Amino acid sequence: MTEAKSKRKKKKSTKALDRIKSGLKKEELFRKTKLVGHRGEEKISEVVLRFVEPLIHRDYTETQWKALIELALISWNASLLPLEERKATIDEHVREGTILMPEEAKQAIYELIERKERYFADYHQLLVSYDLTMTARGPLLTVAFFC
Repeated sequence: MTEAKSKRKKKKSTKALDRIKSGLKKEELFRKTKLVGHRGEEKISEVVLRFVEPLIHRDYTETQWKALIELALISWNASLLPLEERKATIDEHVREGTILMPEEAKQAIYELIERKERYFADYHQLLVSYDLTMTARGPLLTVAFFC
């Protein structure tokens, strides 16, 4: 990647992180929380995209991408809960609505939970928000999380 492309990508990523921070700062829980950008070896947004890879279709619209990422965050976070708390949490999120029918959404969530436990078990971050921007090369995802 050229230096100019790298700078443009970093600038887009910074704008996305700023949008996430702005949205989270409106919520009481996050008002006094210091939010920082990526500092590790692997970006959690890249991990999330690998996590949902089996469900991705090339011709997804932005709305479909957002629905997929929302299901991913619900699934990921539910996988961190004790088994006895998962069903209620999933039911609550599905009631709030997705572009899928409730039973389709639940099936996708449980499949993603199984995938998370099988292939991404070493990741324990709580995913709290995301920003998705569609580009000519595909989606640009930024994810905010707690360790």
